[in-house]
Amino acid sequence: MSLRERDSFIDFLKGIGILLVIYNHCGSMIGANYIAAFHIPLFFFISGICNGLSKSYINISVKSFLIKKIKSLLIPYFTFGIIDLVLYFFFSPFLFKSPDNFVRQLIFFLLGKRNFNYYYFTGAIWFITALFSCELIFFLINHFIKKILIKLAIFILISFSAFYFKNYNETLPLNIDVFPFILPFFCFGFYFSKWNIYLKYKETMSPIFLSLPLVFLFYFTVKKNIFVDVFSRSFGNILLFWLNGFIGIFLIQEICKILVLINDKWLNAFLSFIGCNSIFFLGIHQQWILHPMNSLKIILPTNKFNFVLRFVICIAGCSVLVFLIKKIRKLIGILAD
Repeated sequence: MSLRERDSFIDFLKGIGILLVIYNHCGSMIGANYIAAFHIPLFFFISGICNGLSKSYINISVKSFLIKKIKSLLIPYFTFGIIDLVLYFFFSPFLFKSPDNFVRQLIFFLLGKRNFNYYYFTGAIWFITALFSCELIFFLINHFIKKILIKLAIFILISFSAFYFKNYNETLPLNIDVFPFILPFFCFGFYFSKWNIYLKYKETMSPIFLSLPLVFLFYFTVKKNIFVDVFSRSFGNILLFWLNGFIGIFLIQEICKILVLINDKWLNAFLSFIGCNSIFFLGIHQQWILHPMNSLKIILPTNKFNFVLRFVICIAGCSVLVFLIKKIRKLIGILAD
């Protein structure tokens, strides 16, 4: 299996994942609780796969890894955040009328952390700093501890610290407090690819007698748990959250396999485009498109037609903006040369 084909499958996963995120943020009226049960775990699982497939992961130095992640994650985070701040001055100026409130929001933004008590201008990009801290901590453990059993024991202990953080009322810099909850998905994705299980798994459809019971199990266990919101660390039963996250990830991968078999040129190009540019879609859709629409009371999600229209506008708007951003970056690169 070539690297190009591996990237295509991962881009399919990312593409579907970001579409589900946007679907829920548009004010979804159907299936929101089922999507919320696994869409954030899906991205940490994908990130684990990408790190596991990286040929340089074993030999890269801590300094080089840190620089790489600052460039790929923190620079986009601060770039999107600064633009979001400017947009909020225009569309939500009331948030900045109190100097104390503005300073508090700015401090939280610079620390890369969420706030449970009020919504501030960064929106969905909180995920980027959570991913940064997850990848960095996981890398440091892998880098300095060589024995696999000791590493796995540490990962298990950290994961079960989630039962403590579930009732912890504060957030931490770089959203490190999310780490114990999503570590099982990142860890599984990493070793799933590192031990060459991933490449064999993605080429073979799972038998229907396995997939169908999991669909029913997912349906009933999601209903049994509360609405999952990783942002506010609202997980309900943590064991059910982990179970539903893994089942959802499995089912999405099965859907991706079907799409690969269908091999529709336009659908492939669409999902690959979104998957390749998932960080742009994440940073743009909520604060650049949906928030202005909400502030101006344009096409609010008051009915199913409006919801579908919002979703289509959001995807189309993100696509146009991503296309323009890439063209401008290319032009700047040419001028710099």
